Amino acid sequence: MTMKNESSFNTIESAKDLPLYIRLRDILLTALIWIIYCYFMRDFFAFCVDIVSWMYHGFHNAASYHSFRVLRNFLGYFEVMDILGLLLIFWSVYNLLRYGKKNRRRPSQPVQPEQLAAHHQLDVEDIKTWQEAKHIVMHHNEEGKLVDVVKIA
Repeated sequence: MTMKNESSFNTIESAKDLPLYIRLRDILLTALIWIIYCYFMRDFFAFCVDIVSWMYHGFHNAASYHSFRVLRNFLGYFEVMDILGLLLIFWSVYNLLRYGKKNRRRPSQPVQPEQLAAHHQLDVEDIKTWQEAKHIVMHHNEEGKLVDVVKIA
C-alpha cells in the first residue's frame, strides 16, 4: 500500500481530480443552498436596508418602516437570552457553593508500549519503533487483529 504525498490530501486540490459531473453537481448544490439561505434571510436584508434608509433620512418617522416591527421580537429574544444566562450563572454559583473548588476529574493514564504489546501479542521494541515513526500503515485481518505494520520513510 502506497501513501500519497501530504499535499495531495488538500481538499481543494483533490476537487480538480473529480469528474466534471460531480464538480457541476457540487456547484449546483452550493448555489441552491445559497439561494435558500438568501430566501430565509430576506427579511433581515430588508431590515438592514430600512436601517440604512432611516439613518440616511435623519432618523425620522421610524413607524413608516415595516421591517422595524420585528424589533419587538428581537427584544423578546434578548429577554429570553438574559433569563437563560442568569439561570446558568445561578447554577454555576450553586455548584460552586455545593462542591467548592474540588476537582475530581482525572485524565486517563497514557497507554504504555507494554500494554499495547500485551493486547496485540506483539514485541514491545516493535511498538516503540512504530511510535517514533512519522508514518506507518497498519494491516488488520477480518477479525480486526493486527497482522502487519509497515513503516513508511
